[in-house]
Amino acid sequence: MKVFQGLAKAFAAEGATSVFGMMGDGNMYWMEALHDLGVNLLEVRHEGAGLGMADGWARATHTPGVCTATCGPGVTQLATALVTAARAQSRVVAFVGEAPTTDQDYVQRFDQSRFAEACEAGFVRVLSPDTAYEAVRKAFYLASMESRPVLLSAPMDIQQQPMDDDEAYITSESLLPKQRVYPSPDSIARARTSSPVHRSRSSSSAAARCGPALATRS
Repeated sequence: MKVFQGLAKAFAAEGATSVFGMMGDGNMYWMEALHDLGVNLLEVRHEGAGLGMADGWARATHTPGVCTATCGPGVTQLATALVTAARAQSRVVAFVGEAPTTDQDYVQRFDQSRFAEACEAGFVRVLSPDTAYEAVRKAFYLASMESRPVLLSAPMDIQQQPMDDDEAYITSESLLPKQRVYPSPDSIARARTSSPVHRSRSSSSAAARCGPALATRS
């Protein structure tokens, strides 16, 4: 299979059932592969609206929302929605196309990693067919652990390269902590008794008790 098919397979395995966004030359093969897997594709009129919908999905379902845009100008349209999702600590994974690695003069070439950093988002690039699954897994892992949107950037030439379809995809859930951490009741009790607020309240209570007795003596 091609890399774009493997990436679509990995997104479906991560639980993506609906994807919001606009189609372009940088993501159209991936979107078609998602459609073949039964994933619901919701077309929008502006890339930022698609990310906003994925942000809303994440807030409502407490699961990562997924959106998509093509490379270059499609990515820059995500700016305001990216910052909004980052400030809201929303778990969003945005699949974006990227200019071919072999064409330095590609008209839509754009430094998408610096753009993601400026928008307070994470960034993961698909570097090769061998690391395609790892890139998807890392993007979903970072979105969940850091509670912020992550751009998964896939160069168009790498998307068209063949990859091994015998390897089973391991989801990001396998990397997440399995045991829930609870606060220590003893530590909470000690913190309460040693806090300045608690001591101030204790002093005030003592003063209130001693006040009438002192008044009687005088």
